[in-house]
Formats: sequence, structure tokens, C-alpha cells
Amino acid sequence: MKSNIFLKNLELTERMGNYVTNRNNILSQKLGENLKAYWTIEVIRENYQVHLHFQSNEGDLNIESINEDFFTAFDKVCELLEKQYARLKQKKRDISLHSSPVYVPDFLENQEDEVEVAKDSVIKRKKFNLKPMMEEEAILQMQLLKHNFFFFYNGNTNSMCLLYKRKDGYLGLIEGVQ
Repeated sequence: MKSNIFLKNLELTERMGNYVTNRNNILSQKLGENLKAYWTIEVIRENYQVHLHFQSNEGDLNIESINEDFFTAFDKVCELLEKQYARLKQKKRDISLHSSPVYVPDFLENQEDEVEVAKDSVIKRKKFNLKPMMEEEAILQMQLLKHNFFFFYNGNTNSMCLLYKRKDGYLGLIEGVQ
């Protein structure tokens, strides 16, 4: 597992550094090698906040823990990661058992931006690979990422979709048509 560690308002002691390295090695053995973990560790009002953004082929996870003790906060994030990753893999297996092969249109393979927008109107531009998925999988991804919306390519309808959380708590779906 490839790990990046970012520190804020904190100087990592040798004991803490060894602990983080050992826990990362244990997680690598349990979860696999082709994974990425971005750790952010900071001190906020005398509490340690440990945040993990975890990337895998199954999806992304965001996990956070706050505690007065660094080791307790770090262990809690590791424990939650193992549970959530196992749940994510199981749900992906369940979904793949019920899914059928899908057609991937050519426009998804080449994701170059052809239209330029004026600099003063676009603050941030983000590119990402879209994998065909079903609505249930998109809902799961949105919930795991704790986002209010999720953009995905629906493999069943062969269309781009935007899943969003409504103010009343229900989910909405905007589906593109040609």
C-alpha cells in the first residue's frame, strides 16, 4: 500500500513514526499492495485528528477519528478502514454477480476537454475515470464518500447520470439523454 502522510500543527515523534509505519505495513498485508492511502494528522485544540482518504479499485473511502490520544485515534481509523473496506468489497461482489456486460461508448475512453472556459469562471477542474456502474453501486459510493452528489456512467442505460441528495433526505437522479 502506498501511503502519504501530511502533518498539520504537529511534529511526528520517533515513536509515532514507527507506530504509523508498522500499522501501514500490517494494513498492506491485510488489504493488499495496489492501494493508496493519504493520511492527514493534525492537532486541533489539544486533540489529535486522524483523517484517511483511501483509494482502491473497489472505490474510495474517507475515514476520520478525533481523540486526545494519537494512538487511539490512529487505531480507530485503521479499525474502521478494515471494516468499511471489507463491506465495500462484499457489496461490489454482490453487485457484480447480478450485473450484465455493458457497452462502453468511445467518448468515455477519451476524456480530453475540447471546450475551454474563461479562467475567471472555473475555479477548479477535475478529471476522473468513469467506470460503468449500476444505480445501487453509485448510491453506495456516494454514501461511502459522504458526498451530497455523485456523477457516474450508468451501464444499464448507457448514459451519464448525476445522483444527488435532496433537502428532504431522499435521493434524486438526473440522467442525460441524446
